Amino acid sequence: MSRLIALLAVLVLALAACGGSAGSGAVIATVDGTEITEGDLDSLRPGGTTDVTQAADDLNLLISTQIVEDGAVGLGVEITEDDITEATDELVTNIEGQGQTYDEFLSENEVTEDLVELAMTQQVAQQELMAYFQDNVEVTDEDIEAQYNIELQQRSNVCAAHILIGWEDDLEASDEENAAAEDEAEATATEVYELSLEEDADFAELAMEYSTGPSGPTGGDLGCSPPAQYVPEFGQATLDAEIGLPYGPVKTQFGFHVILVSERTVPEQAEIEAELEENVAFTKATEEIGTWYQQTLQDAEVTVEPEFGTWEQDEQGYPRVVAPSA
Repeated sequence: MSRLIALLAVLVLALAACGGSAGSGAVIATVDGTEITEGDLDSLRPGGTTDVTQAADDLNLLISTQIVEDGAVGLGVEITEDDITEATDELVTNIEGQGQTYDEFLSENEVTEDLVELAMTQQVAQQELMAYFQDNVEVTDEDIEAQYNIELQQRSNVCAAHILIGWEDDLEASDEENAAAEDEAEATATEVYELSLEEDADFAELAMEYSTGPSGPTGGDLGCSPPAQYVPEFGQATLDAEIGLPYGPVKTQFGFHVILVSERTVPEQAEIEAELEENVAFTKATEEIGTWYQQTLQDAEVTVEPEFGTWEQDEQGYPRVVAPSA
C-alpha cells in the first residue's frame, strides 16, 4: 500500500459514520470565529452521519484542519488548492494502481471526496510546514558533529572478532553472590585481554578456549557489518578500537567482551556533510512542528455545541473534541 493510501487509511480507520440532528446550516463549532456547520460534518460521509462518538472524531478533524490552516497562514506558509488537487490526484493514481477505482475506494471506506480533500489538506499542510521549519531551524557545527557520531553506527563497516566472557544472574542467589559472579567474569575477561596482548598470542585460539559466546568455536569471528547491528556499547567499541589491536573488556548485557577489529571503513565527515545537515534540520524541524502544533491547538479559540461534544485537553496536552456522554 502506498504512503498516501496508508495515510488516508489511518484517517478512515479513526472515523466512521457520524451524526447529529440539527439542520444542515446549523453552526456546531467555531474556530477563531470561523464557523463549522452540520452540513460540513455531514458532507464527510455518504448519506450524512448518525453516531455521536464518531461524529466527534470527524468534527475534531474539521476543527484541527482549520486550526492548522490558520496557523500556517500566520507563518506565511501557503497551502494552495493546486497542491491539494495534486496530492489528491496522486492518491487516486495509487488507488487505481492497486486495481480499484476511486469510486469503489470511497464506497468501500464509507467516505466522500470532501473527507479525502480534508485528508489531503492536512497532508499538504504537514509537508509545507516541514519545509518551512527545515528552512528556518539553526544547524550548528556541534549539531553536525553529533549527528556524524550517531550516523557512524549505520554508515561504517567493521570486520571484527570477539571473546565473550558471560555470566547469568542466579534468581535463587543473593545479590552479593550475583555481584561476585559478575566480578569473576570481568576478572577473567581482563586476564584474557592481557593474554591477547602478548606477542605470540593467537586471538582465535583464545576465543575457542575462553569465549562463552556462539562464535567461540569459530575463533570469535563476527564477520563484517555496520556497528549499529550490535548493542550500542559493542558497536561503539568497534569504532573506538585500534585496528589490529585487542580492545576491552567492554561490558554489555551479554557479558564482557574482548574485541579485535581487523578492518574498518568509516566515511569522512566532509563526504556526507550535506546529508548530515539535512538530517539534523529534519530532526529539529520535526520537534519544532510538534511543539508548534500543540501550542497552536491550545491557543485557538474553539467552541463546540454540547450536542456534539466538548473541546478538551488530553493527557499529552493536545486539545480535541470529546464526544458527549451517553
